[in-house]
Amino acid sequence: MEAILAPLASSAEQDRHNHRSSQPDDAPVDPAALRAARALLNWSMRDLAQEAGLALATLHRLETSAGRISAETYRKIRTTFAAHCVQITSSDENSGATLSHGR
Repeated sequence: MEAILAPLASSAEQDRHNHRSSQPDDAPVDPAALRAARALLNWSMRDLAQEAGLALATLHRLETSAGRISAETYRKIRTTFAAHCVQITSSDENSGATLSHGR
């Protein structure tokens, strides 16, 4: 029997794979999940706005469910948190945030 060996991925590639969300980057983010994600990093809304390159008013609208939020805004939020090893999950069944210990 012949074994097939695949090359090992670099640790950076493995980290990117492990921290990828099962949801698209531009999927909507539940306000409670956003607050949970900020809490994991001990970030204020202002901290997230600065890290993600967003207006503070935009984050306030998102967290209070007041107004439309663009797919680009959701993408910026998810990719910012992913860069800090935080995954946001939002679904009909549950929502929240998870911090990976691979930081």
